Amino acid sequence: MAAAGETKQVAPKKIYPTVIAALLFGLLGGADGLFFLRILAALCVFVWGIFVCVSAWMHPQTRKTQAIRVGVWALAIATTFVIQDIRERSVREQANDILAKVQTYTAATGHCPVRLEDIGLSTTKTWTAQGIFYNCDENTPHIGYMSPATKFDRWYYDFEKNVWVFHPD
Repeated sequence: MAAAGETKQVAPKKIYPTVIAALLFGLLGGADGLFFLRILAALCVFVWGIFVCVSAWMHPQTRKTQAIRVGVWALAIATTFVIQDIRERSVREQANDILAKVQTYTAATGHCPVRLEDIGLSTTKTWTAQGIFYNCDENTPHIGYMSPATKFDRWYYDFEKNVWVFHPD
């Protein structure tokens, strides 16, 4: 029991399971194609956070522990969203680089490159690492990539409108 004027320390054993679960979520939730898991977790933590706030209001001695637990989960979820945003930007940037090289090649030669090797790129690196795909069909280039956020969705470049178009599964 704490004497008058002393502050009670946060019980580490109540925080460790939260930290471990949030770390596991961060490892799994940050994986490609699991956007739905992040949304579901955010919804669950929001509902749980309301319950925790009510509980902390009714039991002031638990406020610090509960605040730390909610903060750990909020940080874990926010981190997975940031990681996903970085992945999305990285893949789009690489696809735009390939697109620029294809357009430059097409303008210079009058036809699109048959393979990415024709413009100095390795298809193995492109296909396996980022899910970017390219082909030239009847002198019409087609470029796209798999969405890092959702497993079966794709982005394709529309050469007529000069925009990336999202194609959900």
